[in-house]
Amino acid sequence: MTSSFDPTKFNTYDQWSSNQTVSSYCLDHSVKTIGWTRDHARHYCRNTHLGMAYSKVPLFVLQSIVSQVFSEGSAAIGHCADEATHPGCSKKQNEEAKHMVHQAQWAFETRQERHPSLPSGAFFDQCPHNCMKWNELYDDDGVSNAGRIATWLDAVRAWHASKLGKGDLSSKQEQDSMHFSLQRDEPTFPCKDCCGRPKMGL
Repeated sequence: MTSSFDPTKFNTYDQWSSNQTVSSYCLDHSVKTIGWTRDHARHYCRNTHLGMAYSKVPLFVLQSIVSQVFSEGSAAIGHCADEATHPGCSKKQNEEAKHMVHQAQWAFETRQERHPSLPSGAFFDQCPHNCMKWNELYDDDGVSNAGRIATWLDAVRAWHASKLGKGDLSSKQEQDSMHFSLQRDEPTFPCKDCCGRPKMGL
């Protein structure tokens, strides 16, 4: 089998990229407003925040803003441990992390405007870690990542039943399911205080 494989005739990335499903609205909008070809627009519309903004299905985004090791989609805070070796690294990573948060907030707000009854949630944690934090990370309201997903799943079930004519999605379920959780408003990364329960005020 390997002897018949010709790498010049098969590019896995190009095949995956051309077949990847993207938002038709994003494609049409990009072609119309920017003047791109559909191929250029397809490449642009593959961006994660655009997928969040324009998809038409229930969605929950569970994402770490920072990571102890390099990971695509997360700022590599771990590489900034030695400021003497990497001068300015921490400042750059903080800027990148905040930019990522702003993109996500824009996407979530756009999604709410376009599909206000579609269950959509997000939990963006700011604890420098690599996995192993299920039901251990809490937002400023004292609700864990697992708790937010449980609420969202309840809303998805009700939403699906309403589509089948077997009930309605209550206003409270709709409101609870549309929740963007960010652990802290303006943390400095890495945020070690984000790795446990928040200190709730009186």
